[in-house]
Amino acid sequence: MNPGIDLGTTYSMIAHVNAFGHPALFPDLNDAGQFRTASAVYLGAQGCLIGGAVDDLLEEVPDAQVARFVKSLLTRPDFSYVDHQGREWNAVGLSALILRKMLRDASVFSGEDIGTTVLTVPAQFTDEQRRATRAAALLAGLEDVRLIEEPVAAAAFYGQEEGDADRTLLVYDFGGGTFDVTLLQTSPDGLFVLASDGDAALGGRHIDQAIMELTDAEMLGRLGVSPLADPATSQRLRRVAEEAKISLSRPGGPAVRRSVMLMGQPWDFTLSRAQMDSIAGPAVARSIEACERCLAQAGLDWRDIDKVMMTGGSSLLPQAGAAVSASWGRPASDLSLKQPHQAVAYGAAILAQRFAADPGAYTRLRQVATADLSLRVRDATTGATTLEALIARNTPLPAACRRTVFTSRADQTHVTLEFVQVRGDGAAETSLGRFSFGPILAPRADYPVDLEIGCNAEGLVRVTAMDPLTGRSIDRVLQEESAGTIPVESQRPLVASVSLGAY
Repeated sequence: MNPGIDLGTTYSMIAHVNAFGHPALFPDLNDAGQFRTASAVYLGAQGCLIGGAVDDLLEEVPDAQVARFVKSLLTRPDFSYVDHQGREWNAVGLSALILRKMLRDASVFSGEDIGTTVLTVPAQFTDEQRRATRAAALLAGLEDVRLIEEPVAAAAFYGQEEGDADRTLLVYDFGGGTFDVTLLQTSPDGLFVLASDGDAALGGRHIDQAIMELTDAEMLGRLGVSPLADPATSQRLRRVAEEAKISLSRPGGPAVRRSVMLMGQPWDFTLSRAQMDSIAGPAVARSIEACERCLAQAGLDWRDIDKVMMTGGSSLLPQAGAAVSASWGRPASDLSLKQPHQAVAYGAAILAQRFAADPGAYTRLRQVATADLSLRVRDATTGATTLEALIARNTPLPAACRRTVFTSRADQTHVTLEFVQVRGDGAAETSLGRFSFGPILAPRADYPVDLEIGCNAEGLVRVTAMDPLTGRSIDRVLQEESAGTIPVESQRPLVASVSLGAY
């Protein structure tokens, strides 16, 4: 059995291609009517609970400490979840627990061993986040796992009927934690990724938070209490806010009204459509801005798009459909909105089956991927980032380049460089670590060190250093002050072939 997994910020799903050739979700082992797993973990006296069982627990024990949105915390060194035995868990370990729960569901219902697995990641994930996702998969027991961007997986599901037609597709992926937009081209030669953009701080949970803050301000003004100041009440309010958002995403009345207990007091929760519009409007506008940037990077405009595919739960917001159709200049009925919650998992399952039958299919698909962030060097002394990208954004992958750097002093035995990934025009930079390359055995001023910088098909970065005068590999040492930003497998004291993490 070859599953596809959508490891989501708020909900996760695992799917496979059934005996009839159709993608299908695996249900929860303890609730056969539930086909998605809340990305929530509780580790305490009641045991290890994941998914819906966590929400059930909170109904009985509202102050239970729960970890949510762990996907957005994968590379946060300051995050830890402490269980009832005092053990600290990072987001990688918690993600592994969510994956193991879903893999158990799949194994029980299929009765088969887990084979080739496709695990999806947001297109805007950095090298560090992708490595953390892969580390979680390994901890969960997955041995043959391939990383695929969520919009590419969605296109594999939505685009099944496209065949060999020459079409330009736009995937609008508005998920629970991130927004991604990807332009793809279908042709007789396959599927090609033209460009990708997005917003890592834009998703359904951010809209939920805005609704919560609205209620918090109302209660603070009328009763002098803040529900967001109390963890248990905040969790209860988050569920109410999410349910109200979903309700107002469907045709219906002008408002959602519900009586709830908050801070030990009855509260008439009300959210009008006008309030929802004021909250969702700016978020959707940011998504359209990302679409415009993506089109500009590919040298296209909306008129060049043949099909728009909407995926992710937040794509169901009426404001999203209206904004995309207005920008596209075509009616909302032309938007492809088929199983938006499940599309990524379904596409991942389709790709997993394809890769299991033909291992070369993965290589062919990844050869049309593009770098979602540019790779640059930051000066270790001045802190300035180079204007020239070593690997530019939207460069077809895999990609590599060579650069030569020089020492500046006669007694300099090491060259120190910091590699960063840059999103957009440099507004957001993510450090991959500060490395000291050396030792140089016969130092002198202007001694050359050759670097080969590569980004593989999964978007993972690798750097090797060579002494061109002796022909030997140069070791690298990860400097202590940057150790918290580097994936675990790269944190070795001294290795040859200077790698930021093995492919």
